[in-house]
Amino acid sequence: MSAIDACEPQVLRALQKDKWAVASKPFAIRTTTRTVYADCLLERKNNGKGEQAIILEVKCFSNPQADLVEFYSAVGQYQYYRAAVAANQSATPVYLAIPHSAYLRLMKDNAANIAISQNSIQLVTIDIVKEEVIEWFH
Repeated sequence: MSAIDACEPQVLRALQKDKWAVASKPFAIRTTTRTVYADCLLERKNNGKGEQAIILEVKCFSNPQADLVEFYSAVGQYQYYRAAVAANQSATPVYLAIPHSAYLRLMKDNAANIAISQNSIQLVTIDIVKEEVIEWFH
């Protein structure tokens, strides 16, 4: 299992404020030959029933000088998780959660913007200080 990203507690609190509940942390995704672990499975409840579920991977992008390296890693990990979920014939969407400040830095790079679009990466951006969801990108 991978280490917890430094901003993960703030991200989870922001999503909890947005009515999401942690169903599994970490969340195991099995393939035919291995098991990988996303940070968590979240569910949004409706009258006590699971209405919606998402698999979440958190990346903090805490060092702006290393944004590109972390972006490479995050995109590859995200794509593998999504492929593993599809291999299990599951429709549960995978989201990448990042600080909104990191998102703004990444969007200054048109290649990063194109990579997110071409790879259909679903994002949720978080204000880490206020612990609030800023935007969902589907």
